[in-house]
Amino acid sequence: VLLIRKNTSLPDTVRIKALQYVTWRTINTIPDSSYKLAQQQLAFAQEKKMRKWEGKALYNMATNHYWRGNYAESLRLFEKSLEIRRSVGDKQGVAAILGNFGLLYNEQGNNVKAVEYLHRSLKINESIRDTAGMCANYSNLASIYLELKNSAKALEFYNLSLSLYDPVVEQRDIAITLNNIANVYKAEKDYDKALEYLNNSLEIRLKYNDRTGMAINYINLGSLYLTLGDYEK
Repeated sequence: VLLIRKNTSLPDTVRIKALQYVTWRTINTIPDSSYKLAQQQLAFAQEKKMRKWEGKALYNMATNHYWRGNYAESLRLFEKSLEIRRSVGDKQGVAAILGNFGLLYNEQGNNVKAVEYLHRSLKINESIRDTAGMCANYSNLASIYLELKNSAKALEFYNLSLSLYDPVVEQRDIAITLNNIANVYKAEKDYDKALEYLNNSLEIRLKYNDRTGMAINYINLGSLYLTLGDYEK
């Protein structure tokens, strides 16, 4: 892929997309290398006056800092990306950044601001019918409401997310959400419902041999049976 980026005979868009692909694929696994690639992407976008891609490169850099816990620098870079994305009319990009502002505020313990920004992001997602963005915001809102011990709201948003997933191609996302719903029911001491949703989640993960997901389900099932006093299970 990086050879594509260096191939000057190819269109600039193809070259910068190659950089985007590698930068995003490595952002969690090799963050140092990913950050250097994002810097190259930014320099390339600025040189070629590709304003929208400049915003994307800054977004990648901001996300990299977010995952490292460098929230102040992450916020600074997200704000720069937001300015560009607004200027080029990139509504999907604006929504993504507002959502990330929400996550940043949540990490800093400001749940009121977190909910505010996630709803602002969601409003844009809904206006352009960006279902992936809607699902992400629904799940993030549900997670915050669960932290706030508002189980009714948590269930509402998890179920909204569940209703939008494609049952054919998004089975893994469905399994994650079912597991999360189980956690809400466990918090509410509705153990039968929690067990039902955990087993539904596990069934999907067994089907796709999602070993990491299976491990999470087994841990949660073990914890639930411990709560129920079923030590044999």
